[in-house]
Amino acid sequence: MKTPALIASLCIIFSPVSAQICWNEVSQTQDSYQRILRSESGKYLCSASLENAVYESTDGLSWSATPASFPSPVHLAFGQNLAGDVFIASAHHGVYRSNDEGNTWAYANVGGGFGCGALDFEKDLAGNVFVGIGGYLRGLHLSTNGGSTWTNKIAGKDFTDIEVIDASGKVYACNTNLEIWVSENGGQGWNIIANEPFSGSTAMIKDHDDAILIFTTNGSIYQSTDNGSSWQLYSTIPIGGVATPYYNDAIFLNGGVWWAGIYQNGLWRSSDEGLSWERSDDCLIGDFHYLFSENATVFATTSQGIFRYEEVDVPELCSDTEACNYSEVGPCTYPPSGYNCLGYCNHDYNNNGVCDEHEITGCTYSDACNYNALASQDDGSCTFPEIGYNCEGICFLDINNNGVCDYDEIYGCTYPEALNFNPIASIDDNSCIYSCMGDFNQDGTIDTGDLIVFLTLFASQCY
Repeated sequence: MKTPALIASLCIIFSPVSAQICWNEVSQTQDSYQRILRSESGKYLCSASLENAVYESTDGLSWSATPASFPSPVHLAFGQNLAGDVFIASAHHGVYRSNDEGNTWAYANVGGGFGCGALDFEKDLAGNVFVGIGGYLRGLHLSTNGGSTWTNKIAGKDFTDIEVIDASGKVYACNTNLEIWVSENGGQGWNIIANEPFSGSTAMIKDHDDAILIFTTNGSIYQSTDNGSSWQLYSTIPIGGVATPYYNDAIFLNGGVWWAGIYQNGLWRSSDEGLSWERSDDCLIGDFHYLFSENATVFATTSQGIFRYEEVDVPELCSDTEACNYSEVGPCTYPPSGYNCLGYCNHDYNNNGVCDEHEITGCTYSDACNYNALASQDDGSCTFPEIGYNCEGICFLDINNNGVCDYDEIYGCTYPEALNFNPIASIDDNSCIYSCMGDFNQDGTIDTGDLIVFLTLFASQCY
């Protein structure tokens, strides 16, 4: 813990503390608090070494200890794999794992040995997990199966900070020798970064938006915006001393607010994307350990407590992972029912561009009597009029207005007294034949014409 004389000297060396920022202690028990994380169910969890416990909170304001009963005090590493299992370090007995958010713990098969405390824990999007182990098992250990089995990829070095660059999959790690190493294949192979301004002085690495930031022991910050191909000096935190490889952390909030904690060199705040810094650790008791943030809420852990500060002008992020604008500024937005955030259907069995949830079944043929203009999927219910009729049963053409469509007219003799009367005929075609005695020429009249026919045929032999 800082002595009064050291505190006084720091007040002289560093820029004045902002009167507007005063940290509020929210821990109820004095302990040496380490890292904070958020569990799958939304609980806050914080590891602590003095009481050998994990502290829980549902609101970040009140905290209670859940004794972990580790065989040795809790150490620095504290994190989660992609499945949400929580991993915690013990000082002499390796890393432990919990699949019930810290209620029960089991040895995680790595780092078991006196003095072999884990220093940092990190995961990547491929499911790999990394842990830096100290002591005689020191090295950077990799698990490709979520933390069940491990391989020491860089033996003989104490790695204190590990950072995964999500956009590229690169993994960076720095150690107590102030070296920085990089892997481009998920931790299988590693190379040391040499001949850079920060080589031999790296304190921590952070991934922020499209940039990789390296913080050095003298407060300098180097930035790469081309995935580590080149580096430029970005800014300098005026710490006025030399940082150690342990207990350094930085977080980035919306609106250009950055926080950086340098062990025994203060907690610093920037409101202009890290270009200028002001020491802002007023009301903070104990030596700084780590930072955690959620939207505008910032937590700092120290050797004596958990402290909280609420930023005023930081725009709130959408925190719902199911939202289309997750982690972006503003209220959460969601796609319409049945669609994803890209505007495509979640389900479209018939590939007609209408999501299955929004299909309207009905008759889709426009010339049908029961055509449904809103229907997107035909259900076989279409009905059609008889040929020549409309859907109301009215003829399209009936020139003679006899109630029979011209298309269905039947020509023939329509007079019942005629010999060739056609009962189904609808139009008379003057073909009727009548029976009239003596009307031999069948012209409907008995006259001299019939007499001539008779005389002509008279005395003829019938066969």
